[in-house]
Amino acid sequence: MYRQLLCIIFFVAFFKCGAQVTMTVQVPPAGVMLKKQLWNLALVYTGNTTIYAHINLTISDVVTDQPVITATSGTIVLPKGAKQVQADDIGPIQYQYPSSTVSDRDPDGFLAIGKYQACYTVILNDERNNTPLAEDCVSFEVEPLSPPVLNTPANEDTLQTKFPQFTWLPPTPLSLFSNLTYYFNIVEVQPGQNPIDAIQQNIPLYLDNNCTDIFINYPASGITLDTGKTYAWQVIAQNNFQPASQSEVWVFRITDSVTVNMPSSGKYIVLTNSDEVSNTFVVDNGYISVKYYSFDKAHFTDIVFKNLNGSVIKTVRKNIIYGDNYLTYPVSSTFQKGQVYVIEITDLQNKTHSASFSIK
Repeated sequence: MYRQLLCIIFFVAFFKCGAQVTMTVQVPPAGVMLKKQLWNLALVYTGNTTIYAHINLTISDVVTDQPVITATSGTIVLPKGAKQVQADDIGPIQYQYPSSTVSDRDPDGFLAIGKYQACYTVILNDERNNTPLAEDCVSFEVEPLSPPVLNTPANEDTLQTKFPQFTWLPPTPLSLFSNLTYYFNIVEVQPGQNPIDAIQQNIPLYLDNNCTDIFINYPASGITLDTGKTYAWQVIAQNNFQPASQSEVWVFRITDSVTVNMPSSGKYIVLTNSDEVSNTFVVDNGYISVKYYSFDKAHFTDIVFKNLNGSVIKTVRKNIIYGDNYLTYPVSSTFQKGQVYVIEITDLQNKTHSASFSIK
């Protein structure tokens, strides 16, 4: 009878104490998240005497239902009334990482991309009982500030190659991703169909669900892209093979190849990146014939000729198309025999492609 009475007294005291503290978690539901933002809490204590407590936190991955981070705060002093709590108020905070998927273990770092549930427990500093005073759980999602941004080919562009290269910019900030890969998908858009519906419903002509680069070359072994059809493509950023953010859906078309003015001699100056070493070409047929491969959409740019001192001696405005460009210019009196010159083209990414040549 005495033991039963003690148990009743204990449970009454427990629930009475637990009812004295209420907790409101103030974590944003979505966006970029620093670990210290997890500790924005409002506590209200209605007791008459000051108590000392600490907070246990467990963060679980919603997809796997496994804990990825656990943490324990330092001691919190709770006088009667409301108390706004932040990470700096409850240090030192001890973090543990039961999951190997968490790569950033900096206590001041960002949380990785994902969907999480955070559960908090306020515990009275009582060595005998560790009495819980309040509990609360919230769900939130960590997502990048910017999804992948498609680059080339441009939206609604018309291409003259059936094996284009697709490029895009990565999501930001990259530090949010512990294992960043891309899911690339290209489909045919049926007549009257919306491109977004096409990318979601149609069978892929080509896909790569584990791409680690920010470009893909359409393979020669893939289904041949045909003229007169519209194609849609999209890139989805993945963290640990789970979708994190997706790009817009862009479309392009294939047109019949056009005849380019390829030099009859088959000899031409090949423009390369300015940091690549190349030989000096010798022009001996009265024509400066240039080959330049562009990854950009069709645009106008300046073809610049310079002497070795860097002075511009000739500039020609030219429409550059996606793919191979063959440019031919007669050798005029501007160029002197035996002298070395440089020809330059700057692309839309502000990268310079150049080659040197001399007149024989």
